[in-house]
Amino acid sequence: MNVYKRGDVYHYEFQLAGQRHRGSTGLTNKREAESIANARRLQFIKFGAGLATDPRLVVPTLKEFEPVFLKWLTKVHRDRPNTREFYTISFSRLLDYPELANAKLTAIDAAMVERFKDWRITYRPESGKVVGRTTINRYLATLRKALYHALDPLKLVPSVPTIPLFPKSDDGCERAREYVFTDDAYQAWIAKCPEPLRSASILARNCGICRGELIALQTDCVHLLGEPDADGMWGEIEVKRGLKRQARRRTLTINKPIRDALALLLGSSRCKFVFTALTDSRQPLSVETLGGQARDMKRNQAFHSDAGLHSLRHTFLTQLGQNVDVFTLMRIAGHSSIKTTEKYVHPQKSQVRAAFVANMSVAPQSPQKPHSKFAGSPEGSVSHL
Repeated sequence: MNVYKRGDVYHYEFQLAGQRHRGSTGLTNKREAESIANARRLQFIKFGAGLATDPRLVVPTLKEFEPVFLKWLTKVHRDRPNTREFYTISFSRLLDYPELANAKLTAIDAAMVERFKDWRITYRPESGKVVGRTTINRYLATLRKALYHALDPLKLVPSVPTIPLFPKSDDGCERAREYVFTDDAYQAWIAKCPEPLRSASILARNCGICRGELIALQTDCVHLLGEPDADGMWGEIEVKRGLKRQARRRTLTINKPIRDALALLLGSSRCKFVFTALTDSRQPLSVETLGGQARDMKRNQAFHSDAGLHSLRHTFLTQLGQNVDVFTLMRIAGHSSIKTTEKYVHPQKSQVRAAFVANMSVAPQSPQKPHSKFAGSPEGSVSHL
């Protein structure tokens, strides 16, 4: 290690793995300059061992990394505008926290993430709405995705820190929404709904399709019949985009209310999407539109706080659970675990009794057994052990 003075400032120079490294310490005190030079040498040693990033790279802050991340998203999700919008919005929510926004990517750790979670759970933006733990988990998943991109292929960070999410089992993490629309409440909701929330509500109530699946629904997945079939149905919807998991891929049947709503949507669409932007039918609907319309409905009208598309899906599945077996319901709902479906199946006492009665009518009769002292032995005989 060689530390030498050039002008008023000390510089360093050293050889490592056959490569010469030199630079300025920016210091005028020789002892302090030697400490900086040794620290610099240690950085290169760690980099060579794969334990640190290249010391010659300039590590950006999270805010400075935003355009890099969004540019990459545009490239890999070119045909998925809703996915790009989701990550764009989630990334901007991360930047609301000044410490996280101004932190170098290499400085982000689990402790900082915990501080963000504590802050975000009580933070009230201009809208005045406090977001739940599940929503914050989505922001944290976006942060993790961004840091993994910084790791590979950009090599801006040596590793991705642990980013602890709110556990689903945590009390209060996922508030159970068990609200079920009555017929009167549903009719009142539909009567006051603006488009496209009205059409989305009809589809959610009549086939249990999710909001993300609605937004991603394209015209090639809707197969409408010119007239109803023998069962009074009008065709099928293929759910194959906007899915959280492969189990969500399924085919749903179109009844008359769904057919009327789809006819309106398809008639106005000027692109491949069924649900289109409010001001331009050549563009897909924003991921925020339906949620915003539902919030306005509940804020301005006398509706239950849990009313919305999720509750309409929940209403459909709850009603269906009274008439079909759990495995059929699981398929229609697109659940990957039967435990999720079980909460929609609530057999009544009368149904349990009817099942026993029906089983007795088809069960084979047991043969009569002899009435001897020893079963299976001839009358009066003795069984020897």
